[in-house]
Amino acid sequence: MRTLRLIAFAVIVGTITAVALVVWKEGSNIFGNTFGASDGCTATVEGYGVSLETDQSQNAALIAAIAVQRGLPPRAVSIALATAMQESKILNLPGGDADSLGLFQQRPSVQVWGTAKQIMNPVHAINAFYDALVKVNNYTSIGIGAAAQAVQHSADSSGESYQQHASDARTLASALTGYSPAAFTCVVVGDSGQGTADNMIGSLEQGYGSAISPQHALVEAVLGRSE
Repeated sequence: MRTLRLIAFAVIVGTITAVALVVWKEGSNIFGNTFGASDGCTATVEGYGVSLETDQSQNAALIAAIAVQRGLPPRAVSIALATAMQESKILNLPGGDADSLGLFQQRPSVQVWGTAKQIMNPVHAINAFYDALVKVNNYTSIGIGAAAQAVQHSADSSGESYQQHASDARTLASALTGYSPAAFTCVVVGDSGQGTADNMIGSLEQGYGSAISPQHALVEAVLGRSE
């Protein structure tokens, strides 16, 4: 027995309740052959779509959730997502160049990021990134690539390697922060791995915390389907 699960959550942005809808469906492949086994998520804003695998989607949702919880603007989410796209493809990597680790390829040898164990904890890594970002002067008005480079200090001093992901990052940020309601959908077939429905829900609850509207928090409808 497989199930179809509809999961809705509302995010409080300022004084406005912006409903972002996450739909997990087992069955039809709405992504063509992009994900092979039909697993994946997509954000669609004003006709522009961005597709992610489920593991990537869980991390992207957590990046957005922590920013909302901290009261940071959507621009911060866009910068963080563009950085993670370039550094790790939004995956929590166990290695990289030299001693780089995790979503943002942070280095434990650079003490500001924390220990290797801390960096491999996405919640710690995301908060460490935002801690550095908010210290960047005018980060909300300068280019996404420039702001990301000011945090990362990568070999590409121009920041273009991050800027190339700006459109995708803005679309994901708008969908995941609730500024574009009902703009994020997922198909989940597998029951194992990081990017399962239950893991995504856990990330949202962990990240958004009190920013989830109590009257709408994780409303779940379960529809049975026989195999």
